[in-house]
Amino acid sequence: MTGGGDLPVHNVLLVACGSFNPVTNMHLRMFELARDALTRTGRFRVLGGLVSPVSDAYSQVAQLEGLAAVNHRLEMIRLALQPPSREGPAAWVRLARWEAGLADWTPTRRVLDHYQAVMDCRPVQQGAEVQAGATAGASAATAAAAGAATDPLTVAHPMLLCGSDMLKSFAVPGLWTNDDLVKILRDYGLIVITKPSCNPQQIIFENDLLNTYEQNIALVTEWTVNELSSAFVRRALRRRESVRYLLPDPVIEYIYRNALYQSTTERPRLVRWFVLSFLLMSFR
Repeated sequence: MTGGGDLPVHNVLLVACGSFNPVTNMHLRMFELARDALTRTGRFRVLGGLVSPVSDAYSQVAQLEGLAAVNHRLEMIRLALQPPSREGPAAWVRLARWEAGLADWTPTRRVLDHYQAVMDCRPVQQGAEVQAGATAGASAATAAAAGAATDPLTVAHPMLLCGSDMLKSFAVPGLWTNDDLVKILRDYGLIVITKPSCNPQQIIFENDLLNTYEQNIALVTEWTVNELSSAFVRRALRRRESVRYLLPDPVIEYIYRNALYQSTTERPRLVRWFVLSFLLMSFR
């Protein structure tokens, strides 16, 4: 498959890795921004997207407090990815459960390696398209591999989707292994949704490794200023402040119903308060 000027078109599966604690509208919006930007270049065909949350073991590795149990994070992502209606556009971003189900924390490079292996093992099918609805990561990756095909030589690969914070972390000495960074940047590529508070071009310029593979890093500017983060949402919930329109409504309802991101002593009282508040908002 070729693009404008006979340049090769790369078939990619966008993969976002993180805690998603909780998943926010901005996490999901990143996929739409990335797909639009890559499609406009004429050099990429986006086959699908995967949201891959970390396992519970990540809280020990990163010394992270307040990480909701993986079963809750998986369910919130599943709810968030439900299409708004049957008449709307088909769902193309899916929940990947493989990483979350592992007993140990898994480096991002290994997650990408896994889905590359899944896609490589899928027999190429002429004219096959990505099927919507699967939630298992392997199912989504194999569907994407099938959707890549217009001829038996067609190949596809994962592409890491992230925010500028992750790009910034690549330049922190000792945080990532050199081998992992080389593998990610050289073989998979990176698409970064930038924040107004970050200068990604400077980060790339000042880091030798990032600079070496600059051609494999796509930068997408989010012109709508939005500094929404999971940390902001957790803080608002602790303070009993509204998070409506920051998260999909089914996710908010799930958080309220399960009293997530609250202190243990407050949970019994807050469960009643949150449920009542959500019901009142729903009837307005």
